[in-house]
Amino acid sequence: MFNKRFLLTAFSIGSFVFLLSSCIKEKDVNDEIITQPQSIAKFATNITGSSYTISNPAAPLKIPVGYSTVSDKDRTIQLSYTSPSGAAQGVQYNAPASINIPAGKLIDTLQVQGLYDGFPNTTKRDTVFIKIVSSDSAAYNNQYRVIMRKG
Repeated sequence: MFNKRFLLTAFSIGSFVFLLSSCIKEKDVNDEIITQPQSIAKFATNITGSSYTISNPAAPLKIPVGYSTVSDKDRTIQLSYTSPSGAAQGVQYNAPASINIPAGKLIDTLQVQGLYDGFPNTTKRDTVFIKIVSSDSAAYNNQYRVIMRKG
């Protein structure tokens, strides 16, 4: 009785393992889908803003901006500028509406040029928010704050 039960159990387990192992499909190279990582536009810095003292003549503020992956084509990052303090493009600063990232590059430099004559004194401070508005912008690191003053 013991031997029959033991043999029946061993046979059942062996059959189950055999059937299970025969159902496992070997991985085929063609089963994998190869995808490229998504390329997103972002400010290429760990900080979210800068203080910018404008002298006469003023050196531009340089902000790294780019993509998360390299491309074999030129790409353009669209930018918008807003100021809660009332700083105006052409009065307190000059900055481009877009920046071109050449093929083969990840990062380029956005230059914001402060205008010395746009500040009546050294106590006036203006804040400008620069935002990447391209459709491929990152959900993070897509805004940069600049606090400008005359030095």
